[in-house]
Amino acid sequence: MEFYQIKYFTVVARTLSFQLSANELYVTRQAVSKAVSQLEEELGYALFIRAKSGLNLSPHGTLFIKRAYELVEQFERLQGDMQSYRAEGIVEVRFSFAHTTFPLLCDPISRFQQEYADQMDMEVRGVSEQECTRQMQDGDVDFCLSTIPIPEAVSNVVAEYPIKLLMSREHPLAAKPTITLADLQNQTFIAYRSGTDTPLYIPEFIQTMPSCRCLKSDDLLYIFRCVREKAYLLMSVEENVGNMIEGTIHRTFPGAGSWKWYLSISRKAAGNPKKRKLYEELNRFLLNNMQQEVARG
Repeated sequence: MEFYQIKYFTVVARTLSFQLSANELYVTRQAVSKAVSQLEEELGYALFIRAKSGLNLSPHGTLFIKRAYELVEQFERLQGDMQSYRAEGIVEVRFSFAHTTFPLLCDPISRFQQEYADQMDMEVRGVSEQECTRQMQDGDVDFCLSTIPIPEAVSNVVAEYPIKLLMSREHPLAAKPTITLADLQNQTFIAYRSGTDTPLYIPEFIQTMPSCRCLKSDDLLYIFRCVREKAYLLMSVEENVGNMIEGTIHRTFPGAGSWKWYLSISRKAAGNPKKRKLYEELNRFLLNNMQQEVARG
């Protein structure tokens, strides 16, 4: 015996019409008739007297209807209680991440969503670094993940990776496992701006070397083409783009530094105890993920 069968029966008992009941329930007449017939078969007696003049409750149907109404009322009250509980217990969280952070942190963010699905409903948006900052400052999102700390927000470092040089396997420096500063003379660097005026990952001492050219672009496909075909050097995190460009290789060099990811929470969201707690949990979750990756080498 299914609840929908009892619900359909109570509607038919009130309307005394399969068609009117179907219209009210937004199902087909056949679906209503079948549900009532299955219920009658399971109970072992007819609930309705079917005649050319129409439907009427049978003696058994008259006995059953009162209990059926009680069951439907109790179930609908339970549904209402559960919806209220969900409305009170589930927190809606708006989360933006900069595109540059996505390849490495997509999986841990997805796992966090699954693990905390009973506590939050997270809307995730992928945007540029510049848009990430704007959304936080305008209060459009609660959390964000970016490569720069957000002004007027609480920010914590949740991941850090060494920056390396990405180059074509045909590049003259590709044969060297470690690059020296002398090797970088007369080289051309290209950087991804990610919607900002400041190019990412080019140390200041490189930009001030007179023999080096430093270019920047928002077009990743153009950047990848320059690395493969024009012998340009791109500074990146190995795990982030190393597998995205065929025919390339990463090499370490002195003074490259590291790439940091910042998890930020808006001031408004920080004032909400539930959102603040989820932020702290996500912060720990991402830090643990980083530690596990380091341990795996």
